[in-house]
Amino acid sequence: IDKLYFKVKNGKCIITTSLQNVTGNGPGESVGLDAATKQSVINSNYSGRINFNNIITAMSSEVTDKKGKKSMAYLQANVRDLKFESSIKDDLIKTTTVLNIAGKHKNSLEYFFNVIENLLKIDAGDKK
Repeated sequence: IDKLYFKVKNGKCIITTSLQNVTGNGPGESVGLDAATKQSVINSNYSGRINFNNIITAMSSEVTDKKGKKSMAYLQANVRDLKFESSIKDDLIKTTTVLNIAGKHKNSLEYFFNVIENLLKIDAGDKK
């Protein structure tokens, strides 16, 4: 990660890799977040969104071996955003996490097993 930006406003802290998210789109606009993200920040004690595609793209330039490049390409084609929200109520912490993925899977467990299996196949294929 080349740059990390922070902004604290109205008791909320924003940590982002996008300067636009902390400066807004123009004069008078304080934060350049979409409506759903703004609502999540307002309603949650903790709220986050991680764009894994951007992270994988940034990491791909650091990977030089054939197996690593295949693994990165697979992940880039199959992983999207991770969104999470957490709130505290009655001494309990409630967290909701949503991972957007590519492909058709019956459930999240099947998805994770498929990702692990395919990454292992990529690893095994390069050892032959």
